[in-house]
Amino acid sequence: MAKAQTDVLQSLVDRLREIRKQAGDRLGHALADASVRERATAVADKIEDLRVELTRSLRRARPAAAPARPAAAPARPAAAPARPAAAPAKPAARPPAKPAPERPAKALGDMTVQELRHLAAKRHIAGRSSMNKAELVEALGKK
Repeated sequence: MAKAQTDVLQSLVDRLREIRKQAGDRLGHALADASVRERATAVADKIEDLRVELTRSLRRARPAAAPARPAAAPARPAAAPARPAAAPAKPAARPPAKPAPERPAKALGDMTVQELRHLAAKRHIAGRSSMNKAELVEALGKK
């Protein structure tokens, strides 16, 4: 991804953080009303989902650090006799890759609401941003 695109994504992430903070400051007094609180929570969840996706995009877009180049070999003295070129060495065979260690599966009831919403997003569960923990556990248990 081009640097200009990465910069745009980063500015969007920064702006989302700023908007979320401003929204929280302005809505603090109105959250006593349950319906306003539910809508504000749903909007905040959607903003957080968008921020997470933008952050992932940025991480994928940033190129890995270039490996350091080895220092150039010193020049041979002029008086050294010429040697016949040796056949290129075969690369050493790599040992088989070890499988990643498996993490024990976390029970749905032990997960946080944020973890449950993330999992629900992966499974494309509709209405997840307005669900509470019990509803998320139930919805995820069905899929």
